[in-house]
Amino acid sequence: MKRKPRFLRGQALAEAALVLVPLVFLAMLGVNGLMLHRARTAATAAAYACAQYVTQYPHRPQAAAAHGQAIAEQVVSGAWSALGQTHFRVSPVPGGPGEFARCSVRYEVRLLFAPPGLQPVQGNTIRFYGAGERWQGRW
Repeated sequence: MKRKPRFLRGQALAEAALVLVPLVFLAMLGVNGLMLHRARTAATAAAYACAQYVTQYPHRPQAAAAHGQAIAEQVVSGAWSALGQTHFRVSPVPGGPGEFARCSVRYEVRLLFAPPGLQPVQGNTIRFYGAGERWQGRW
């Protein structure tokens, strides 16, 4: 059995390194994308729940904010434990009877694998609008 020349073994190692480095970066970007998507889903659920609550009970905006916060925590709690660094701020703006109410949720998530030079915290705001019930305004 003939042995391979030494330079061929070194070339295979160099080729493997050229393939592995981009794969590692793609895996890191994939994990960041999963985290951002999960946080956005939780914020969307919180904003929707808060807007629905505020349209039914326009005189209880603090309860609507607490309800939205609880929904966001429920969505995130079933996820991967790295989302423990995610923060949500729910802000309801109730409207009058028959007017539009709004709930906005600001979320910030700390990314595990932030590229060099970029901040490891990403955030955004999601808003939902809902029309207040007229019959509730007479209470």
